[in-house]
Amino acid sequence: MIIIEEALSTKTSLQRNPFAILGATARDNRSRLIELADEVALVADGDEPEKAQSALLNIRTRLAAEMGWLPGVAPKKATAVIENLLTTAHKATGELPPLARANVLSAFAQSKSDTVTPQEAASIFYRLALAVEDIDLGDVLRDINEDRSVAGFPPVRDEDAVLEEFEARKGEYGKAINYILDRLPSRTLVKVMDAVVQKGTKEGSEHAPAFIQEIVASYEFELRGFIEAESSNVERLVKRGVALADFGEAHLIPVIEEIKKVATNFNEIVGPAQLVAKTNGIDHVATHNLAIVIRELAITLHNEHGFVDAPARIAVVLNDHFGLLDTVADQVAQDLAYLKEAEKGKKKSEAERAEFEREITYSAEIGAMFKDKVSISPDGVSWQNNRIALDAVTRLRWGGTRHSVNGIPTGTAYVIMLGDRRSSFTINTRKNDIYGNLVDRIWRAIGVRLLLEAAARLRAGEAMRFGGAIVRDDGVTLVRHKMFGSNEPVVLSWHQVNIWSQDGSFFIGSRTDKKVYVGMSYQNDDNIPVLENLIRAFFNTGKDKISEMFN
Repeated sequence: MIIIEEALSTKTSLQRNPFAILGATARDNRSRLIELADEVALVADGDEPEKAQSALLNIRTRLAAEMGWLPGVAPKKATAVIENLLTTAHKATGELPPLARANVLSAFAQSKSDTVTPQEAASIFYRLALAVEDIDLGDVLRDINEDRSVAGFPPVRDEDAVLEEFEARKGEYGKAINYILDRLPSRTLVKVMDAVVQKGTKEGSEHAPAFIQEIVASYEFELRGFIEAESSNVERLVKRGVALADFGEAHLIPVIEEIKKVATNFNEIVGPAQLVAKTNGIDHVATHNLAIVIRELAITLHNEHGFVDAPARIAVVLNDHFGLLDTVADQVAQDLAYLKEAEKGKKKSEAERAEFEREITYSAEIGAMFKDKVSISPDGVSWQNNRIALDAVTRLRWGGTRHSVNGIPTGTAYVIMLGDRRSSFTINTRKNDIYGNLVDRIWRAIGVRLLLEAAARLRAGEAMRFGGAIVRDDGVTLVRHKMFGSNEPVVLSWHQVNIWSQDGSFFIGSRTDKKVYVGMSYQNDDNIPVLENLIRAFFNTGKDKISEMFN
């Protein structure tokens, strides 16, 4: 029997194990365990030997001790491991079965928690994660029952009990690693986490071991305050950028640089969680939300102020700092392409610009006695006391309704609605020529842009809702109309549908099932003229996807 007083004083999990307290092996029978407990009681204080004896003799509590010990390790080797735990045992864990290896590494981590170096912390963390990943509970149950057979104890037959004890072991492993990490300086902790995640995912090419993912989840939970603070910081900078936009594009450069600094710091701290999410095939939620807030600034600066350089700078920041996010990366690629085209547009000759401005400029008076002026120009669209910039328009509608009295036509009432992200206004007229002139110019000045933006969003993989239809790059989701029961969605490719106009609505319907269709009102649903022109142009190409029409 070997009692290690120094080991007992360290209070590691292995040295607190009943087998270690008694100096017993997993193959000692009941008589031998009682004998060892009596021997230890002669030199030990308190009732620790009695409790250890009880834990090993009681079938219900023995399993926990066995799982926390060195199952599958020969008795002499187990004794040597305990003797050398604080010196060299952890270096030879590769020779041990996975569960025993994990128990040794966890105990060593507990013994080093106050003196560990960053390199040791990373090594222990990574090796422990691999050990936990390699554990096969079937092998563990076999090893425990082999030892019990020699010791004369009944075998374990409840596999759920083994699983339950294994979950408890994993909880202890997590505490051991977190205890080490919590004692590292903040920046060192981040570097250790990043090094382990990089190694565990093979530089982001595969899933991290489950144990690493669990520790990273705990790490991210502790970062809640940091994430909230940095998110608030970005929101504050975005608001400042919007406020400074009125003074010119040059005033935005310092704000963009500040956003860049915040993004750099955020990604450095949250990087391990981002990489784990990436290898799991998902975007890191907090990072995605931060990127969206930053991107909204670029969109606002472009759509509401006509800026190109500042949005392009923001797009570069997003591309450089949020490239791990699939959805954001795709959107940013589209933004950069669009902004590149916008930059080309800025460089048009004065003659070309003047011609375009002349073509879209129009004004008219509407009303019999009290006239209101409607106008469209490069400055925007004005009606009564409303004005909206051309680039700020995100939605439009138009159409006419024929009226009659006793079957006698009394004319057509035309409506045109324009709106941005916050508000809208409606132009009403009974003059066909005014309506036609406005629609023609609004389409050229606004509709074409909205069409190209919709095509870009679809190409980026986004699904867009128009009325009751959900439009994708490769097809559309329509509705099967039922007389009894609830209607149901139907997903179709573009080759499976027809389009037509009827009674003031644009329809998309199945070629083979008349009950599958969606009708969208030109007057009541946003951007239906945009959708119709996009689909008609696409159908003329014979392509499979909308994005292919631009190839």
